[in-house]
This record gives sequence, C-alpha cells and structure tokens, in this order.
Amino acid sequence: MKQYQLEITRAIRAERPSQEQIGLDSTQANIGNEAGVSQDKTKDNYFLLNTSMDLQQNVDRILSTMQFNPFAMQMGNGWRVLEYPHSEKWTKDYTHRSETSIDPDTGIEITTYAKVWLQWIKELESGTESFEGETALVDAQTFINTLNSSDGWVLGQEWGKTIVIDSVPSLWHDADYVPLRGSKVNPLLQRNETDRY
Repeated sequence: MKQYQLEITRAIRAERPSQEQIGLDSTQANIGNEAGVSQDKTKDNYFLLNTSMDLQQNVDRILSTMQFNPFAMQMGNGWRVLEYPHSEKWTKDYTHRSETSIDPDTGIEITTYAKVWLQWIKELESGTESFEGETALVDAQTFINTLNSSDGWVLGQEWGKTIVIDSVPSLWHDADYVPLRGSKVNPLLQRNETDRY
C-alpha cells in the first residue's frame, strides 16, 4: 500500500526522524496527543497521512484544520507531500530468505540465500547496490545506515520474484522540481536547501 509523507518546512531546519518515529508521531498527532509527538513544532516536521483517504482528502483535511493543530503551518512555511514506495506492494518483512538442500554429488548440505538489492539516491548521485550470501541483508542495512536523513532508498530481495521489503522517500529535488502537491518556502525565511521545499 502506498504511503504519503507530509513535510512542513519552517524557519528552523530539522533533520528527518526515522520512519518509525514519524509513524509514532503521526499516530499521536492524529488523536490530538501533542505531548506524544517528539518533533519540535517550531522546526521542520514530518507526518504520515491517513492511508484510508486519498491524497487530495488528506491534504485538504490537514490544511483546513491547521488553526486547531499545534503543529499548524505558519505564514511563510512551505510544504509538500511525498508518495512512496515505488512499488504498490512492500512487505516490511526483514527475513532473509534461504533454502537448504543436499548436493547430490557430494552429499554436503548447501544453503542458498536470496540476493538483496538496494536502490539509493543522494543529493548529487544515485545507484544500486547488490549483496549476496548469508550476510546480504545485514550488509544492505549497514549501507543504509551510512545514508543521510534526506537520502532515499528502496530495499528488496530476489526470491522467486522481486520482493520490495521497505523504502524511504528521498527529500532531494533539483531546481526545476515542482511537487504534485506543495508550496515553496517563503523567501523571507532564507531557506534554499534542495532537500526542502
């Protein structure tokens, strides 16, 4: 199922929290528990939108109720909505697939592991990494830990079919980027980072 992440850009920069923290904060924000949200409402904020509504409904709901929301956008704030992952299906299952068999020629037990791949995007470069063997998934997660909080990635493995395990949307965009839904930051805030809109 697709997810939508709302990014609110304020005068004070804040790095994106982990996806787990964004999820927890979003749950607390949805029930009106301001104290349960760890993000600072005076800095950049990130929230997941309600997946039971479509994108238009989500954005309209948030923008129309901002005056009642302690995390409301203020004059000059910018915002955009990020849709992810790049696949319609993702498992969030971090089990590394494997199969054990006996080599008919030697009688030795052989374990075959799924190939793991990681597509990533940074500010100025992007690429795909492949990992094989018993530690493939651990190695991929180690690589993910080297990425910055604005970088995006898609993690998957090949096991009879392509399985998308998890992903994080990239915050980077180029000078010509115009989001499907969003608004530019007020120039008075003097924010011009290419990972904020």
